[in-house]
Amino acid sequence: PHKPYIASGDWITEDDKTGKASSVVRLEFRDGELSGIITALLVEGDGICDACRGDKKDAPLIGMTILWGLRNSDDEPEIWNGGEVFDPDSGTTYKAKIEVIDAETLSMRAYIGLQFLGRTQLWKRKKE
Repeated sequence: PHKPYIASGDWITEDDKTGKASSVVRLEFRDGELSGIITALLVEGDGICDACRGDKKDAPLIGMTILWGLRNSDDEPEIWNGGEVFDPDSGTTYKAKIEVIDAETLSMRAYIGLQFLGRTQLWKRKKE
């Protein structure tokens, strides 16, 4: 059976360069898909998407949807695949895979083409 609730909630993301907490992303399950919206920034900055292009150019980061289209299957309810993740730092959209490791940790994999040609972040569940 599907367990969409295990991935939903508020997650603290990490900065690829420093490994420090950088934002809070709320993962929500809607219409069979998992998506994510930035709800808070944990780093200094103007909070504007300078590297973005098109309709996201100079848009506020808080409230921006950065993850969409992920689905899971009955045989692997902890794995979400087939979606995309947007990196506001580079203005690039990547393919995405999320694996819920335990109640407090998930692995967010962003890649172009083949999964092994990407990068992984560990996100921690935000404590209330």
